[in-house]
Amino acid sequence: MLYLIGLGLGDAADITVKGLQAVKSCSRVYLEAYTSILTVGKEALEEYYGKELILADRDLVEQGADEILKDADVTDVAFLVVGDPFGATTHSDLVLRAVNAGIPYKVIHNASIMNAVGCCGLQLYNFGETVSVVFWTETWKPESFYDKICKNKAAGLHTLCLLDIKVKEQTIENMMRGKKIYEPPRYMTVSQAADQLIQIIDRRRKEGEELGESHLIYFHLIGSVGSLSVQQFSFRGLSRNTLRYVLTFTIFRGLRCNILRRKLLGCNLQGKIVFQYRKWLNRLEKYNSLSIKS
Repeated sequence: MLYLIGLGLGDAADITVKGLQAVKSCSRVYLEAYTSILTVGKEALEEYYGKELILADRDLVEQGADEILKDADVTDVAFLVVGDPFGATTHSDLVLRAVNAGIPYKVIHNASIMNAVGCCGLQLYNFGETVSVVFWTETWKPESFYDKICKNKAAGLHTLCLLDIKVKEQTIENMMRGKKIYEPPRYMTVSQAADQLIQIIDRRRKEGEELGESHLIYFHLIGSVGSLSVQQFSFRGLSRNTLRYVLTFTIFRGLRCNILRRKLLGCNLQGKIVFQYRKWLNRLEKYNSLSIKS
């Protein structure tokens, strides 16, 4: 049996009871380690689960799936995923490979950013297509995420923007030379995503396009106690000076996501939702000059 088990968003204890029981019954347990991360390391998970974990990087999952599925028809194998197992298309491919090989599988779901984003007070069924904001390079600067944001906005829908993560990535030079040299892990910050967005807006404005009135809400490590940050600003008349509100968040480590919102329904950030996080925001106030009105 192949188990695909969601780990949730916070730490080792966020696994479900059913998921933990499955992990303890497996002869091999793989930890997917390239689409997201938890707030704790591999060692903490091993201690909590009572099992040794095998790190599964992109190469192993996408090119060495047969190794993961080996003997899964006669023994139990677990594949652990931060968030929900089907948060990345790669994991759907693993299931298809198992089915084609005649290997039974079971999915144990958990919380993911796709539903946890509701903590900001926006209604989940008013979100449009989710977009990924990838790191730009000198020769590759895709703008498709901006077009999707505009499409959602035109339909009156919010946009969840997932910020890029680079784990065990190679430079183009090392890839061409066949060198197995990997770059240090990188996690896109809100300021980096905002800077790329502003570059697109600046260029599109010169071509006569205008994003209009929008707001940004951004989060840091959703699912961890006391680690959610909320901020909003208007894109109308947005300039690089506005980045001072988000640049300081680069000092915090971990995954982040943005939401471009159309409007708040039945709730406003100056009221109930922000009040819940006022204590946390006050701690950051000296770094970010946040001003949250009651």
